[in-house]
Amino acid sequence: MDISGKHLRDILTLQAIRATTWLAQPTAPNSIGTVRLDRWVQLVIIALALILAVGLAIAWWITCQKKRLLPAVKTPAWKSGGTWKVYCAK
Repeated sequence: MDISGKHLRDILTLQAIRATTWLAQPTAPNSIGTVRLDRWVQLVIIALALILAVGLAIAWWITCQKKRLLPAVKTPAWKSGGTWKVYCAK
């Protein structure tokens, strides 16, 4: 049985359509696509976390600049452990 290029392309296209249709279907018979809605919620939470992190970093920078200092971070040794220290330094 010889499959020509056109038939092979049609078969692959049909398989791709089936795969994407299966992914787009809801998880339960009577649900309204909860998987797709959960992705939006996760994206919103990640975006808000990034905005919060950048906001805190900018607030730290501005606070140090008002004191005419620079922001500094002191990291603990890898083997002994310890506490990260965030402060304003000369």
